[in-house]
Amino acid sequence: MENKKIAEQYDKKPDLIMQFLALFNQIDKHFDKILKLDIYLPYNEKLKRIINGKYTISWFVKVHQFQLKYFGEIRNQITHGIKLDGHTYVYPSPYAIAQLARYADNIKRPPRCIDLFGRKVFTCKSDDKLINIVKVMEDHDYSHVPVYDENENYIWVLSESEVLSWLTKDENWKDIKNIKVWDIPLIHDSKYVIFVHKKYNIYEIDKLFTLKKERKEKLGVVFITENGRKDEYILWIITAGDTALVDTYVIH
Repeated sequence: MENKKIAEQYDKKPDLIMQFLALFNQIDKHFDKILKLDIYLPYNEKLKRIINGKYTISWFVKVHQFQLKYFGEIRNQITHGIKLDGHTYVYPSPYAIAQLARYADNIKRPPRCIDLFGRKVFTCKSDDKLINIVKVMEDHDYSHVPVYDENENYIWVLSESEVLSWLTKDENWKDIKNIKVWDIPLIHDSKYVIFVHKKYNIYEIDKLFTLKKERKEKLGVVFITENGRKDEYILWIITAGDTALVDTYVIH
């Protein structure tokens, strides 16, 4: 009798199941849209294809694949699980629904770089006095500054670490008032600087930094332009120091 009352209590709350299934279907249908499917494909196979593909959410799905697979198992238990005495044996908790809602939102609307790093990019000219540029870098905590020549052509990057290293070498700091930006060694390593187009989302940026780290290479800065070209105006800048913020959107 007591078990029957408990079952009746849960069966009177179908909204738990309905909310879960509605959110899960949002994710499932979005996967269909991304993969351009017009035939049935098992959910786990969709996950596999997205992870192995080059989609805007591939990295996020890879990082969270086990959680997403588990949501699929819950869905299967709810929709295909054995029912005894007309009662469902699996009910998603409010926490599970809240987590699934977060995943659905992140998958359908990946955080854009423009929303997180839409700050003004400070640049300098190669013939600028270094002391003036260093002051701006200190005041605003800039670690990297794009350098342009007199014809507004992008040259490369002035980095805080290179400036400090050069100034302390052979006591170059003694003549700092006369030093120009072009006197400082600029970073020309194409692996250290990457240009990407403005449609990149935060998951794709995280992938760039993570893969570089796995290869034991250093990615210092990502410049975002309209189409990812060096000859375009730099819209936003993401440095290695921003990876902690990036991680908060990718790994929770």
